[in-house]
Amino acid sequence: MRSRRRTQWGAAALGLTVLLGGCNSSGSQGGPAGWGTTLPPATSTPEPPPTSEAPPLWSATGPDTSTDDTTGPTSSTSTRSSSSSTTRASKADRAGTKGLEADLRNALVEARQAAPSGVRLHVTSGYRPASVQERLWREAVKRYGSRAEARKWVLPPEDSSHVQRKAVDIGPRSGAHWLEVHGAEWGLCRAYRNEWWHFEHIGRNGTCPPMAASAAAATAAEAGVSTP
Repeated sequence: MRSRRRTQWGAAALGLTVLLGGCNSSGSQGGPAGWGTTLPPATSTPEPPPTSEAPPLWSATGPDTSTDDTTGPTSSTSTRSSSSSTTRASKADRAGTKGLEADLRNALVEARQAAPSGVRLHVTSGYRPASVQERLWREAVKRYGSRAEARKWVLPPEDSSHVQRKAVDIGPRSGAHWLEVHGAEWGLCRAYRNEWWHFEHIGRNGTCPPMAASAAAATAAEAGVSTP
């Protein structure tokens, strides 16, 4: 009896082995394709690093960080929305104008309001403290190799119209070009031929004076000194 049971159990075990495809304890393939095969490790494609562009220092249409409450009665919502929009527009108009003399600041605000849609007038640099201008001046002297050459691009604090609150650098170039063409209406004029970005409030009666070759040439002319 025991011998017969052992024979039955052996046959059953043999049938189970055939049914399962003959997988062995090591997990290697012993039957239909894929049975008993260890799956390959999961792979993932790394995401490309995020890309970002630093926003301009100042923007005529600066980031809108405010929110409008659109709940409540229609009349209140309309009033709040209008007030919020006015506040945002006011902040955008003033962007980059802090510290500038009043005439220049007001002219820039008016020019921004008149600029057509899509024309951006960013103040990339406006008023600069003397300490900042001194650092820029020293860096320029080191870069250009001499004080005379550096003055064509950067002036020392005592001569800089940025320190005097009378100049702004405008970007992008398309916006600066628009301002060069139309800015005389508000007295805003490109001051130097070698700096498409530098504007001062020096126009009179809708006309801009001739551009100086450079900052060095302009200061030399004011001092009555000729430049090569």
